[in-house]
Amino acid sequence: MKKLFIPVLLLILASCSYDDMLLTDAVELGAVPEVVLAQKAGGEVEIPYYANLSGTVSLLDQAPWAHLQEDAFSSDGTLKITVEGNTGIRRYARVVFSANGVSRRDTVVLRQEGLIDTLSVGVSSVVVYNRMGDTEIPASVTLPPSSVKATVRYLDTEGAQWVKACSVTENRIRIRTEDNVSADVRSAVLTLSWTNGWGQKMHRDINLTQATGAAEGNLIGTRASFEEVRAMAGEDPAVITDNIFLEGYIVSDNASGNVTENPRRTSTFIDYSATDKSVIFESLDGRYGFLIETVSEEENTFVPYSKVTLLLSGSQIRKYSSPDRYILSNVRSSMIASSREVGIGGIPSKRMHIAQLSDSDIYTRVTLTDCEFPIRKGGLTPLNEGYTSLYKADRVTKFASVIRDITGSSIYTYTNTSCPYRRDGRRIGNGSGSLSGIVVSEPYESFREVGRYQIRHQRWEDLDFADSFEDGFSGLICEWRYLRSGNSDRSWSATRGSGTMTHTYSTTYSKDMNTLCYPAYDQSYLGPVFSGCTNVNGFGVVLEDGSDYASEYTGSVDKGQLLAGSGWPMAWMKEYWVGTGGAFHSWEIHFSTENISTDVLSLQVSTLNASQEGKSPVHWKVEWAESNDSSAQWQEVGTYSVPDIVLWTMTQPWQSAGYKPVDIPLPLSMLGHADVYVRLTPADDAGNTTQGYCDTKFANGSAGSTSRANNAVNYIAVRYNK
Repeated sequence: MKKLFIPVLLLILASCSYDDMLLTDAVELGAVPEVVLAQKAGGEVEIPYYANLSGTVSLLDQAPWAHLQEDAFSSDGTLKITVEGNTGIRRYARVVFSANGVSRRDTVVLRQEGLIDTLSVGVSSVVVYNRMGDTEIPASVTLPPSSVKATVRYLDTEGAQWVKACSVTENRIRIRTEDNVSADVRSAVLTLSWTNGWGQKMHRDINLTQATGAAEGNLIGTRASFEEVRAMAGEDPAVITDNIFLEGYIVSDNASGNVTENPRRTSTFIDYSATDKSVIFESLDGRYGFLIETVSEEENTFVPYSKVTLLLSGSQIRKYSSPDRYILSNVRSSMIASSREVGIGGIPSKRMHIAQLSDSDIYTRVTLTDCEFPIRKGGLTPLNEGYTSLYKADRVTKFASVIRDITGSSIYTYTNTSCPYRRDGRRIGNGSGSLSGIVVSEPYESFREVGRYQIRHQRWEDLDFADSFEDGFSGLICEWRYLRSGNSDRSWSATRGSGTMTHTYSTTYSKDMNTLCYPAYDQSYLGPVFSGCTNVNGFGVVLEDGSDYASEYTGSVDKGQLLAGSGWPMAWMKEYWVGTGGAFHSWEIHFSTENISTDVLSLQVSTLNASQEGKSPVHWKVEWAESNDSSAQWQEVGTYSVPDIVLWTMTQPWQSAGYKPVDIPLPLSMLGHADVYVRLTPADDAGNTTQGYCDTKFANGSAGSTSRANNAVNYIAVRYNK
């Protein structure tokens, strides 16, 4: 850390008497900045400094391009330096302030912008063949080639130093090797190191694999297919000892933080290294894929969207079933025989609808077409961030958002809390489009039912959705995204479309909001999220006039939450679920389908059991009827489960820091009716406690009750294909 004041206190103690002490004056000398930056065009830079004695200023390095406007000082001041324009690479010089009469000085680094001096190659691994002369690698070198130092680390056990020379020019790297006369492949790491114009030490590693000298010559092994390697796998890891290799594409990007699961090892510890060690390797035809687990984060040198030749000897292959998926582990960077960047456009394009996914698509890159995010609020991870690493807590590792497509199928997309763009303030488009990513099959204990397949996006651009809802395939019959004032009949009107929603419990208590419910917390703030932040980017709720709901709200949105008492309610909550004779109460919506013609009809609900005491209904069912009186014939059309809200003192796997989104197909027999009633009702009396899942009956809230069964919803909609 920069020290602005450097005191010197010299005490010479000759006896215990104060009069015998010698006290010298404190020396004050120091510059405010440690580094100052001059622009490429040159000009004048300033360095403020503090001093209580005289001294000199000088340049420690040969820098004819920097001119000091003064070379001495006697007190506090500002040093001005005139810097000439720079047409070459970046450069630096050190400015030294020295005090007269004492050994005190301070140094400031002056850096000037210029051409970025670096060494860039499009490969990270190269195969060296025998009897082929020198091996040349295309490169872009914008620093003096003579300043590059080459060193070699041999990875084979023979001890032969077979790399004889390495030279660097402006456009290539030339490597001279001796032929390999053995029948074994040899490996080495070539390290090119240099010091850039700002004095920073840089390096670039290139893996070298030398082909064998067998009779047939120039082999790095036997080419294997993805099918052949899959056939080697069993339920236990199998070590691959054959000298074989695979060719394929790297279709994951570790910069996303979203390649695979970051496992939750304990209730307060998440292993974030898991996704950093993981790579998705896809066959050249895009048919199959492997999850690669490298032995460490440092060994993961795979380049996103590159074509790779991978040596497999020494790695392990394992198969997981239901569904079938395959993992290659114990992989090291030295196994990369060749690697060439092809860009995302060079990866096979697999475009399909959700229902067309199969087990063979797991660990491959797929684009799901004609999709939409049907929960039209919030972002990728609408969570209480107090439970994530953003607030230095490691209790929540990911969130699952629901996606549906034009055929009526749905899938969850996973977003890790380590994903850097997950909550940066951007809103997901409300219209339809496509979602690209890696197909996986991973459980999610918080939501329980997540289907056979899920998909992990690898960059923000994978979320390719039209901005406007009007630019989509869906129409809305009715939708509730926030709370309006209640109607006189105890119902709430839809915020878009025509319909009303109510709760079937009729007794009014003072704590109820307009006799229906009371507002709950909602985690839909788009972000960024930090302590003390207020609404800037909104909550992802775009109204029909194009304005943002709650855009005028300026209160706290700490941890990503809009507070229940903010005056901008966005979630409903109710605690009464058991009626007369033990019948269950419901969330009930009423609408008309009289003028709707479509081939796909569906319901979306986003829900959470909001009592931290647990004891709320876990299992729910969706039913519909043409009336809601005693003659109604309710028909069940779907089921879902609801997670409990997280509890800080004992965070359990089945608890959730955000609302669970659910998509439920509705039968076309609901069309053509003036009155349609849909109700969301507990399917049984199963409830949770803070200690166990489904180990008790849920509580029945009542006036003055201290044990409540709070269920909350923050989004409900009925939509159809236009």
